[in-house]
Amino acid sequence: MAHTTSSTTLTNVHKTGQEEGPLIDAVLKTEGLPSLNVAAPLIEDTTASKSQTTDLVEQRKHKQDTDFKPKSETQPALAAKYEIAVPLLRFPLTLKKLRKVSTFIPISINYFQVLHYMDTLMSSNVYFLRLGLPWHPLLSRLYFAIVFFIQTLRAMRYARIGSSATRTFTEQLLKDYPPEKIPIPGPLFPMLQSLCACESDDPLYGIICPQIRNDIGPEEASTLFEEGTQDYILPNIPVITGFLNSIIHADPDNIPDYSDSSTFDTEVDREINGHIFEAHHWTPAERATLLSPGLSNKIESNPDIDEVMRDRGQELDIPRIDPDDNVNGIENFMLMDTNSTWFHNIIDIMSVYSTFFKESTTLGSCSPHGPTAPLVRSRFTNLSSRIAAENIIFHLDHAFPDTIPYRLRYSHRSYEMNIPQNYQLLGEFAAVNTSADFRGLPFWGRFNGENTGREGPYWNQNPSNLHTLEEENILEIENLIANNYFIENPNK
Repeated sequence: MAHTTSSTTLTNVHKTGQEEGPLIDAVLKTEGLPSLNVAAPLIEDTTASKSQTTDLVEQRKHKQDTDFKPKSETQPALAAKYEIAVPLLRFPLTLKKLRKVSTFIPISINYFQVLHYMDTLMSSNVYFLRLGLPWHPLLSRLYFAIVFFIQTLRAMRYARIGSSATRTFTEQLLKDYPPEKIPIPGPLFPMLQSLCACESDDPLYGIICPQIRNDIGPEEASTLFEEGTQDYILPNIPVITGFLNSIIHADPDNIPDYSDSSTFDTEVDREINGHIFEAHHWTPAERATLLSPGLSNKIESNPDIDEVMRDRGQELDIPRIDPDDNVNGIENFMLMDTNSTWFHNIIDIMSVYSTFFKESTTLGSCSPHGPTAPLVRSRFTNLSSRIAAENIIFHLDHAFPDTIPYRLRYSHRSYEMNIPQNYQLLGEFAAVNTSADFRGLPFWGRFNGENTGREGPYWNQNPSNLHTLEEENILEIENLIANNYFIENPNK
């Protein structure tokens, strides 16, 4: 009975193996494994197998291929075959990013126009004037010209451009005067934030950055500016300082009142920093200097303010400029080549000044990189006169004329497909990347164009992608500052 049972069991196992064999083989085949139902090899097959195994071992001894994978009997799908084959057939055509920094000359026309609106309010504010501080609108222009340069140098430092001397000076300047210690009134914050390095949406291009040339300024202060350059469109710090010093060091009975156009006109010879403006014979270069940012706006002063500056201005230790002083190079042009403690004295005055405006902060709040506002290109579209020969560059007859060779009207464009709206508005408002191309003027006719300010691969694109906008002027900003920023009495 036991024998019968054992025999029956073996028979069932044999039958079950025959029935499950094909199913197991199919599963193993799907997984890429060899079948369990393998016939015993012949003697010749065994010999060949040993020979192949020996050859494979020898190959592994002499060559280690990390990409070696055992062959599978599973056939990959057509899509999988394509994915495997394409990298082997593709020739890598990869465009490298154009690493060269693209630069432009920063324009401060709107910057000083906003400052003009602010100083107009401050020069008539009794709460500020009763403090008796040695303040003058020319002091504001000197301070914010320096701040304009500092923010540009911060952007250049981020983009790693500029000579070794410029970079060394920038590092020392930021160490002596950290941006967190430099006060900025609220209305000027958006303007200064536009002075930054940024990158295009197109990954092909590198950094775009405002730049001041390393050797800005003449070798002698009496030269005013170096012809053949576009220095006249930057704030002329030595000349602004020269006008301020003419008040500080004036005779008590002969303090110049620059709010009166006859104080510095063509009727008699005039002198600034040792340069003589010959009566009735002002040159276009001299007029271009007096039309530069920081000098073109009307002086928001009065005799009382002039007298306070005459009495207390020497406390500030602002450097006096001799005719043969070297103001060539950024450090010399900013009057910080020997002693910069005078700038600290001005900071104390402007800290009080800034408390009269809402949203006031420090330069540390202005990032030296990031916002794409500088990529909004502005271009002057209208001259102040239709005929070049009648332009003010040929007929200016007094200093601080409250005008420039162009109207404050711009055509805004950009190479970018999409600029965030806040950066778009910021770029249009600040207009730091402004150009002109009018060949009828010897100065102020061409700047920030090809070979006249803009350099680098970013400007070689054509055409511009963004639509064109027109801005008549920024006169509405005057009301905005008066109604939304100005604080008549901060102690209230």
